[in-house]
Amino acid sequence: MSEKYLLEQWNFWLDEIYSYSIIKKYILDEWGFTDKKEEAENLSNLEKIKLGERWKKVSLPVYFVKRFKLLENFKNYPLYIHIDVGGEAFLFLNKKPYAGINPYHKDHKIPYQEDYLFLIEAVPKGLFGQNQKNPIFKEAYIYQKDEELYRAWLAFYLIREFGLLLEETNKELQKRVQNILEETLGKIDLISSHREFIQRIQNTKFTLDLINGLWSQPEFENIEKPIPNDLRESIIHYSQLALRMLSHLKEKYPNLGELYAIGHAHIDYAWLWPREETIRKAQRTFSTILNLMENYSDFIFLQSSAQIYQDIKENNIYLFEKIKERVKEGRWIIEGGTWVENDCQLPCGESFVRQFLYAQKFFEKEFGIRCKLAWLPDTFGFNPNLPQILKKSGIKYFATTKLTWNETNTFPYDLFLWKGIDGTKVIAHIFGKNCGYNGTTEIKEIWKTFNDFQQKDIISSLIYSYGYGDGGGGPTYEMIERLNLLKDFPLIPEIKKENPIDFLEKINEEKLPLYYGDLYLELHRGTFTTQGRIKRLHRMAENHLITIESLSTILNILENISYPKEEIDKNWKKLLRNEFHDILPGSSIKEVYEDTEKEMKEILDFKINFPLIG
Repeated sequence: MSEKYLLEQWNFWLDEIYSYSIIKKYILDEWGFTDKKEEAENLSNLEKIKLGERWKKVSLPVYFVKRFKLLENFKNYPLYIHIDVGGEAFLFLNKKPYAGINPYHKDHKIPYQEDYLFLIEAVPKGLFGQNQKNPIFKEAYIYQKDEELYRAWLAFYLIREFGLLLEETNKELQKRVQNILEETLGKIDLISSHREFIQRIQNTKFTLDLINGLWSQPEFENIEKPIPNDLRESIIHYSQLALRMLSHLKEKYPNLGELYAIGHAHIDYAWLWPREETIRKAQRTFSTILNLMENYSDFIFLQSSAQIYQDIKENNIYLFEKIKERVKEGRWIIEGGTWVENDCQLPCGESFVRQFLYAQKFFEKEFGIRCKLAWLPDTFGFNPNLPQILKKSGIKYFATTKLTWNETNTFPYDLFLWKGIDGTKVIAHIFGKNCGYNGTTEIKEIWKTFNDFQQKDIISSLIYSYGYGDGGGGPTYEMIERLNLLKDFPLIPEIKKENPIDFLEKINEEKLPLYYGDLYLELHRGTFTTQGRIKRLHRMAENHLITIESLSTILNILENISYPKEEIDKNWKKLLRNEFHDILPGSSIKEVYEDTEKEMKEILDFKINFPLIG
């Protein structure tokens, strides 16, 4: 019997342990509903909506409201809320932004208190802009979670996952991993009573998926009692023993390399949704991140794009101030150095410079920092003038994942010196093979990410960006828990939750290979021609702003005429946000281009009435 077969058989054992970690649920049925924000905030003129019902109205956005008093017997264990309203949503707890709700972030830890006021702002759209024609308010409940039992389950689950990875890489170690599970997980005297397991089946993962695929699904009575304490202590003890046994294997199977694991949420400034939805996405995502930081003191997160921070400041000052606190702690990392994650092929040189100029000034003013890393993971290729502009903007490093998308030729390096056409050099890192900027923390992904790294002979470290992105969302509780546990594992790269700048500053650039010229992406080639009218308007707007600024400068110097800095800056920033890598190249939906065309024409209508000079 193969080790792989034996490892796979632990699934049902693990499912039973997982079910023990969910202790008590309280269904939150019957909410208030409205499509008017003031009615939701004032708790007035609300319609009633129950779980399983379709939304009363479909608009952008709608609101669900519920006051709730929690029984005292929910105090004993940490509390979580689970929500699925049928669209992407934003949870407010007692009138304060709390967390984003989407298919990957349905569960959030909440503090215990006697009275709750839940307000949910929701849009009838999926995470990637998919229209939900008849959205249904699917689920809402509070539950107690035994976090120690959950971590015990996750430890066993990860050891099994690690063992399955070893099927193709190290059979000897795989056998040792299976033996560890037999000597720990196999020693636990689970309840395994058919009646009790059936009652707990709603709280399983693997088993419930199997049942959901049946022709007809039985109804189950949900059990609401903790397991016997001796069983609970046994599960926790053996999980900790399994981790210690696994950690001892590091002597024979040491960690290969390091991954600088950084939480991230790639938020496309516009793509399959318009800018107004991006502002909502950013608020939802950043609330989730701040919530995670409250619960995990070692969690760090990286976010770029000055424009998004500007939007947060203008639309949610509460979140903005919370972000500033985390930036001071060094846990919220601001890198990127650009106004948006811009297209790096089509704009003129002056636009490139302005991307960095306005972003660096904004970050210095608001957060007291200047970026060192150009973070452009999703941009469609890079102009060879960029190294010179980076260096002169105070940027020492450059990072992307996009060149891993090449459809014909594998880019020859993952870590190299990028030499621009003027001879300027910057350290460049192509990270995220197999996962891009949306790492899942799966062990197979972590292993392949390191194994496929092409410059291991120079340095055995690289960046690993994890969290759900594109439509935002970011990391989850489970991702952070997984990385914490993986620190005890042998063979795979050591997980370091540190600022990626720490890794980049260790690199000896004299050992790096040299690459000269543009970083051409062998994909998305049509983006040089698609949406030609927008590209033409953009070029006209660039020239218009440069002309106005030049004339204003000359007149200020020669005639002492006041320089209209505020108006010029405002229009430059309007132009820069429309250079985002899904706007200017032409890969967004029509609503985005309606907004962009309007803003380009506003820039072209921008004029300065200079006085007559006599």
